[in-house]
Amino acid sequence: MTASAKADVLLRALGGKPAPAKLAADLERLAKFSPAAQNDFWNALGPSLDEPITTEAEQALEVYCQKHALDDAALAKVISAARFLVREAARSHLGPADFEADLEALVGDRKEIVQPLLQGYRVALTHLGRVYAAKTVSAHGGVLGPIDWRLERVVASSEARVLDVTVARLTLTTDGPEGPKALSLQLDMASVERLRAACDAILEAGARAAKKAK
Repeated sequence: MTASAKADVLLRALGGKPAPAKLAADLERLAKFSPAAQNDFWNALGPSLDEPITTEAEQALEVYCQKHALDDAALAKVISAARFLVREAARSHLGPADFEADLEALVGDRKEIVQPLLQGYRVALTHLGRVYAAKTVSAHGGVLGPIDWRLERVVASSEARVLDVTVARLTLTTDGPEGPKALSLQLDMASVERLRAACDAILEAGARAAKKAK
């Protein structure tokens, strides 16, 4: 099957949509790498999966090229194709078996391509899943950061000369588009109990949802 014909392959990673025209051809460039370079491929691909690509990732690509005597342009096309496929597969939380099926649909049963790409996929799937989840949450408001608290005993106030009240001071730090913000609250013990009940209910609902998803 020619690379152009493979453009009509429907990929699980893309929700059943056709593969981009040059995806298979660019992945097939990996077959021209040495066995050592193929086995070491995730040392180049792994750091390149985040968006945007960091300076550290660019340095890892440079080290990989020097170590295996590879041309920058040749590596760039393979990395770009593999990065696209892995990131899209992670968006659909595609299991390793389905990811392997997509690879074989694109390049056939060519172990020198399929195995290097499968090697680090499980780790990448976990990492990207966390990245996508964090971005999904942050897109709708500030993300909860550190939580600081302390207990205080109030013995008097302008309202009463004699008191004996336990108060929890709770400071929530959030990180959003406008930068970090802090919100400080004072809670009596009844409010702490209500907060705990709400958290318990959220955890129980999350556990039920996770169980149904399996």
